[in-house]
Amino acid sequence: MQTRLTGLIGAPFTAMNVDGSLNLAMIERQAKALVENCVSGAFICGTTGEGLSLTTDERLQIAEQWMAVAPRPLRVIVHVGHHALCESRTLAAHAQRIKAHAFATIGPTFFRAANLEQLVDYCAQTAAGAPSLPFYYYHMPAMTGADLPMFDFLKLAGQRISNLAGIKFTFENLMDYSRCLDFEEGRYDILFGRDEILLAAVAMGATGAVGSTYNYMAPVYHQMLDAFHAGDLEAARRFQRLAIRIIAVMSRRGGLAAGKAMMKLIGLDCGPVRAPLQNLAPEALESLTCKLEHVGFPSQVGKRATVRNRRRWKRQDEKFPGGNLPRTMHLKVCSAWADKAIECLFEAGRKARRLRSRGFRRVGWRHSFLATEFNLKQGPAGMSATAYVTLAMFAGALLGGTLADRAARSTPRGRIYVSALGTALCVPALIGLGNVATLTAAIVCMVFFGLGFGFFDANNPQGRVGLIGELRSRSSFR
Repeated sequence: MQTRLTGLIGAPFTAMNVDGSLNLAMIERQAKALVENCVSGAFICGTTGEGLSLTTDERLQIAEQWMAVAPRPLRVIVHVGHHALCESRTLAAHAQRIKAHAFATIGPTFFRAANLEQLVDYCAQTAAGAPSLPFYYYHMPAMTGADLPMFDFLKLAGQRISNLAGIKFTFENLMDYSRCLDFEEGRYDILFGRDEILLAAVAMGATGAVGSTYNYMAPVYHQMLDAFHAGDLEAARRFQRLAIRIIAVMSRRGGLAAGKAMMKLIGLDCGPVRAPLQNLAPEALESLTCKLEHVGFPSQVGKRATVRNRRRWKRQDEKFPGGNLPRTMHLKVCSAWADKAIECLFEAGRKARRLRSRGFRRVGWRHSFLATEFNLKQGPAGMSATAYVTLAMFAGALLGGTLADRAARSTPRGRIYVSALGTALCVPALIGLGNVATLTAAIVCMVFFGLGFGFFDANNPQGRVGLIGELRSRSSFR
């Protein structure tokens, strides 16, 4: 029926004029901004879009405008939830007619579903309004009061709703969320809806998320995801904490109204909110702006261009182009190949002509090499072999750590690049050490080795139990 929804999916604000009428002209700019920030979809007329505060006719106009102006990569999901079931079906049929990617409904919010059977029946009648379009149930107990297990919902709904595609899971119950992801080996698309704990959901296996903050700080989440997939969990946490700080300010100072004000701060004025929501007074707006600047918005959320080429999320069972291994296996195999390649390079240096001919493979080979090669006593040889390398390693660790911190701000592979630079210094230094003719040249090679090793070891937290530990256990270059 469809391809899965993956990546960040924005929940756009409904732009309005000062008099409260729809500002349909703003939709094109909103759609363009989402695409520029690598947001893969738009979940329109939902909670953020004030869907239940709009008339049916207004929602039809909004859906048509989104479909008319949305760039091709942007998938439009229409929320059709309504107090009147017949209106929901009308909105669903319209979504199918304009060829939206999918549609969704929240549970009833006035007369509420008391059990799963009632909820599934309600969803089945709504889904029947657009039988050829993928249907998502919008699970948000904070609004519906229907704190029902979605794992059991999938069991019942899967038998009754032929076009059920998945759930928009806007709830903090990560156990239920994880069970839904695993239901029938990942049969359904479970989109996560809590931006402030997205990292936790990604760790559970999330591959798609719907949220309001992706409208104005998608770069933060892209950097978080890139860091997570690169294995830099601390950096991922740092970006999630930045998002949390900004969300906390927004939530305490107006919620959805504050969110619209934040859109204006990034150049997209979506106008006022509708009653019963309250627009911010001038002094409240000034306070919000000050607090946001204090926590890093919009200065630290990044520029749109910085994420233009960010990779999309992939399901863990998805194949890489041109390969037959799943993503996780590719990472493990590539890591193993990288370790083996680095080990071979170090072995090449260790087996350089003079070191090999002298047989210096025991602990403390450097001072033995200097003593034998340049007729030094053990004391001066030991001092020369230890002092220069140790100082160079110390300097390399400081410099490598500083460079890696800076590089990690622009790319999640920054630390890997600095480690590679360290290896690039170590290998020729070891090879050169086996071919030097003077003591000065030998010390220069040792200094370069120390610098390179400092670069490498400072950015390799697993090295002491992985490759480095293995090489050290062989006493090949201690």
